[in-house]
Amino acid sequence: MIFFRIQAINAKAYYSFTVKGVKCIVLDANYNEDGSHYDCGNFDWTYAMVPKEEIAWLKKELNEGNEDIIVFIHQLLSKSAPSCVCVQNASEIRSLFESNSRVKVVFQGHHHEGHYEEINGIHYITIPGMIEGESPENNTYAVVELDKNGRILVDGYRKCPDRILETRK
Repeated sequence: MIFFRIQAINAKAYYSFTVKGVKCIVLDANYNEDGSHYDCGNFDWTYAMVPKEEIAWLKKELNEGNEDIIVFIHQLLSKSAPSCVCVQNASEIRSLFESNSRVKVVFQGHHHEGHYEEINGIHYITIPGMIEGESPENNTYAVVELDKNGRILVDGYRKCPDRILETRK
């Protein structure tokens, strides 16, 4: 069974696609304070931000369609995680999500310990890093389902915990 096919190659590292009635938005916060994109040796892993051009695109994406939305981003948009792993303008991005009831969950990385936080009805799940130790016991991944009752079912493997989360309406 084919889950989805890539329809086109996008020159940007942020993009969206819809699969089985769910809109997936992939954000790129690999930008320096001056707005330049990360390059070889041209970044500080403790600094990340979503640039203005991408925010304008995100606003448009959030207003198109009527599907539930899942967001993916490498760095964290959380409030309670260490600031060195969070996006500098995270509160601005979160406020866009909070103004759109279709945003259900945000999947994040970067914080190898993993992290979970619910902020104003949106779940922010950080999958633990799989680079902390030798495989396979340190390998981590999850299978995620949005069920017909609006719940988010996370079937975690190894260091990733299982979760059953209610979504906001």
